[in-house]
Amino acid sequence: MFSVGEALAVFTGPHAYISPSLYEKQESVPTWNYIAVHASGVPQVITLGDSPELMDKMIEDMIDTYGSEYKSQWHSLSDNFREGMMNGIIGFEMTITRLEGKYKLSQNRSHFDQSNVAHTLLQSTEPTVHAIGAAMKQNLETSEQLPE
Repeated sequence: MFSVGEALAVFTGPHAYISPSLYEKQESVPTWNYIAVHASGVPQVITLGDSPELMDKMIEDMIDTYGSEYKSQWHSLSDNFREGMMNGIIGFEMTITRLEGKYKLSQNRSHFDQSNVAHTLLQSTEPTVHAIGAAMKQNLETSEQLPE
């Protein structure tokens, strides 16, 4: 394992294009609403040659998390094939030194515009677009409950 200096990992959440036609004022421009997390830290590169046990654990954890139905097939592959595949993988762990949540949910717009955008996005069958609409609605409801 070796360190490569500080890095930034960006984890994107739901996002959606926002048409200016959804705003009250005609003189508006298109934008994008999003939710993301920025994690800064020092990554440690992990290869099969550096740490076979850790690489094996990372692969096992990934299969358990994202494709548990593949686990028996992975274990039925020949050791030679599995090792060849793992030699082509460069894993990493990152010690987080700073974590920032970021979101843009039209909070710079009027309550009317925010409600209209949220309502429109909630009508979408696209999961990420719908999720931004739900986040906007929740953000509006929370801000309405805050004392002035």
